[in-house]
Amino acid sequence: MNATEYEHYKKLKKLRLEAADKFAFINLLTFRLLVLLDLTDSDIYDFDSLLGNVRLTVEDLNNYCLDYRDMLENYSKDQ
Repeated sequence: MNATEYEHYKKLKKLRLEAADKFAFINLLTFRLLVLLDLTDSDIYDFDSLLGNVRLTVEDLNNYCLDYRDMLENYSKDQ
């Protein structure tokens, strides 16, 4: 493997790790939404507080999806 191939390999490996991290966090946020939605069926928790947490989670999920998209677009531009 020459130096150019090795650099390309390192770049791909870094992208894979970044993508896995971002996807794992997106997965965690999705799970958090499911939990929060299940809690809306309960009278134990304050509905307004749950709604606020759902909104924050959706905002976080949207931001991480945008970051993930940008990361992939930037990689494809470099190719």
